[in-house]
Amino acid sequence: MRNKPQTAKRVYSIFNLIFKFASALGYLDTANPMPESKYLLPKIYEQNRAAITNDAERYGELVAKIQMQYELEDNGAGLLLFLVYCFTRPGEARKLQWHNVVWRDKVIKLSTQETKTAAPLIIPMSRQVIELLESQKRRRTTPILPNDYIFYARYRGPKYPMSDAAPGLKLRQLGYASDEQ
Repeated sequence: MRNKPQTAKRVYSIFNLIFKFASALGYLDTANPMPESKYLLPKIYEQNRAAITNDAERYGELVAKIQMQYELEDNGAGLLLFLVYCFTRPGEARKLQWHNVVWRDKVIKLSTQETKTAAPLIIPMSRQVIELLESQKRRRTTPILPNDYIFYARYRGPKYPMSDAAPGLKLRQLGYASDEQ
């Protein structure tokens, strides 16, 4: 059995509420037994994710490397550039489709089904994002369909999004370790 402290904490909270409710209604003859069992829960250790955004010079070097890689026709680098420009979640960026782009309004619209939070998301397109998306269009060898992915898996084609491991792999190819701060 895997150690899942977050799940254990949630289950503990639910049981604690149930026992409090039962106690308040008089269904329990004794006190709520849950507070005494709290010490049995596994410890939760917070761990920050690696980020080099706190060092402006190194961040600039990273962006320059990504841009150079993108100029070499690298679709994965295009995804990383999009993340740099828009600060979206990687999963939402990977799954962007051409129908999400509203050129006239210069925005990218994601519906509630397409976001992690189940809330609609509107991403304004800066000049750099517009140039990136236009470049993605020019690089296509086949006609663009509305349900094609913008950042697709090269080996599978535009009907399939890039894998969730692709951004991390691309960063490692550029010389950045997964645990680098």
